Amino acid sequence: MDNDREHICFVDFETTGSNLFEDEPIQIGAFLASGSDDKSLSEFKSFIKPTKNIKNTQKAFRIHGISTKDLVNEPEPKQVLSNFFEKFGTNFCFGGWNISFDIPFFRKLCYENGYQKYYDDINYRHIDVQSVCRTLKYIDLVEPDLNSLSDFANYFGLERSKAHDALEDAKITHVVFLKALNLLKESNKKKADFTHLVNL
Repeated sequence: MDNDREHICFVDFETTGSNLFEDEPIQIGAFLASGSDDKSLSEFKSFIKPTKNIKNTQKAFRIHGISTKDLVNEPEPKQVLSNFFEKFGTNFCFGGWNISFDIPFFRKLCYENGYQKYYDDINYRHIDVQSVCRTLKYIDLVEPDLNSLSDFANYFGLERSKAHDALEDAKITHVVFLKALNLLKESNKKKADFTHLVNL
């Protein structure tokens, strides 16, 4: 990662459903970490008032338990984006669990509310922590039945107070990412320790 792009913003959205073109984000949680030393820099959390009369799908509501009728007094998307960029700027790439779900919702939010130029300034080399963890499975560093963020959080001994709060998910994803990287580093060290034997 370029030196001026060393920060990682771990982001998570709760939405009214999974359809990008029909559903809307109703909560954002973001956790900005330094990519150089993995220190916490800042965090952000906000509900988002829907822009149209829309209800959660039953599946979405079972996941996060947020009712759209309770969001009428929450900030509108444009204000949420203003607060987000004021706090974080754009000097980062995004990281997340199944980041291909969250980024399109964020990009759409920016496009519809006049923040596309801000979005375009963000480093597009996003980090999908789910893919990193799948790699651990493929090279037999973890059990093959681990799939979800909760699975890996439990595997690494991380406690979760609420399964689908956007900020907590973003922070848990950050820690899982660090744990996964440590596993990969330890695996490489072990391989390096035995490299000299190959040439005997």
